[in-house]
Amino acid sequence: MKNNFLITGLKRKDFLWLNAMTTEELEAKNIKKQIVDSSPGFPCRISLKEGLIGETTYLLNYHHLSMQSPYDATGPIFVTLGKGESALQLNEIPSVIYDRFTSLRCYDILGMIIDAYLYEPKSLTPEVISHILANDKIAFVDVHNAARGCYSARINRA
Repeated sequence: MKNNFLITGLKRKDFLWLNAMTTEELEAKNIKKQIVDSSPGFPCRISLKEGLIGETTYLLNYHHLSMQSPYDATGPIFVTLGKGESALQLNEIPSVIYDRFTSLRCYDILGMIIDAYLYEPKSLTPEVISHILANDKIAFVDVHNAARGCYSARINRA
């Protein structure tokens, strides 16, 4: 494959503080602690796996694009702290992305969107991502769930 890539989730250590908070403290920050009651439906942004029924997950607003750009952005995400971090292989697409309607937002080094795409479930393939990354102006790609708009993961060249 010409343009190898790696999809990465968020770092677990950045969310461990959630475990130390009371329900009242979480509510004051508009964070919802929930028990997964259906699967799929609670995709963890740390492990890039579906939450399993009975697991505890947190729904919170996350600053996923923190740049001096008009596209600076926050949005809702689920994190399940009982899972490990994603350990995807080169050019691997996790099922939480592959099995959903997704949007790809392609950014340059200044945090400006220079291209964007929508994909139906099972249509975002490694070859498609490699082709997108053939554009040298693209610095990174953010994956979002198209239906609800939630940030999913980041794609970087490997």
